[in-house]
Amino acid sequence: MKICKTLLILLTLSLAACGAPIVVTLTATAVQIAKATPTLTVAASLLPSATSPVGTATARPSPSPALSLTPQPTATPARTWTLGLSAGGNPIDIYRFGQGPTPIVLIGGIHGGYEWNTILLAYEMIDYFEQSPSEIPSGFSLYIIPAANPDGLATIIGHTGRFSAQELPAGTTAGRFNANGVDLNRNWDCKWQKDAQWQTETISAGSAPFSEPETRLVSDFLTSLPAAAVIWWHSAMPGVFPGGCNDRFPAALALADDYSNGSTYPVQKEFVSYHVTGDASDWLSLQGIPSISVELSTHKDTEFKRNLAGVLSVLQAFVARPTPSVP
Repeated sequence: MKICKTLLILLTLSLAACGAPIVVTLTATAVQIAKATPTLTVAASLLPSATSPVGTATARPSPSPALSLTPQPTATPARTWTLGLSAGGNPIDIYRFGQGPTPIVLIGGIHGGYEWNTILLAYEMIDYFEQSPSEIPSGFSLYIIPAANPDGLATIIGHTGRFSAQELPAGTTAGRFNANGVDLNRNWDCKWQKDAQWQTETISAGSAPFSEPETRLVSDFLTSLPAAAVIWWHSAMPGVFPGGCNDRFPAALALADDYSNGSTYPVQKEFVSYHVTGDASDWLSLQGIPSISVELSTHKDTEFKRNLAGVLSVLQAFVARPTPSVP
């Protein structure tokens, strides 16, 4: 074996010294070294094994990542959580968009399944702002509570959460109240009365202000932010009603004007159809929080585009006329 290796080396050096080109051919069984036409076949057993050390490879720098020209998705899922449970044990869900220190809150369905179109409107707003997060100005956060009275929704639909209009029964009046039979928009501590009024009927406003878990949860949330503005959706009497418990609250009047400018719902400075006590917007004015009740035109339509214009008008007005807030 040593003699064969020596002959191979001598032959290779001799050919190189003569200046002749050397051709090396690798085959599955041998290496061929040729000068002109002479050919020498070397057994494959004389080649280095696959595990023989052949030196250390020099590391090559990784290429810089190429810039992607593919459009990135613009949808931004909302941060969601549950404020707590209703009297009937149903979750009160909330959605947040944006990270700014000025919070604007939109709330549907305080009258549950009776005003079911306000809940669908809230879900339409959630879908819109997930697809168009840039519509929320820098420095703002938008919170949406689709159903402040999930018990009333479950009474009519049979479940909480998203639903379609096709699930609705013929009558929805029973869905106005929570599992305790309380009208939650009569359970706030502004001129509260145990026996409240709705149209020509006497209804329960609870055993005391904030006797219901729903109003305690929502009021605690709104004041702990504290909210810069709160918009409640109701149906059906087209108009924007500013909150004010004892007197007109200037900040609520300004908020009503802002929403009306975009939505074209008329501003109604007072609700005169019947006597209302324990109202949420009125109580919020006592906390220094501007709030409005937006009444849709019917009990069926969400009037999404109209209300979206109202919300965007409010956001733009806050940018132009910033309101101090506590982070």
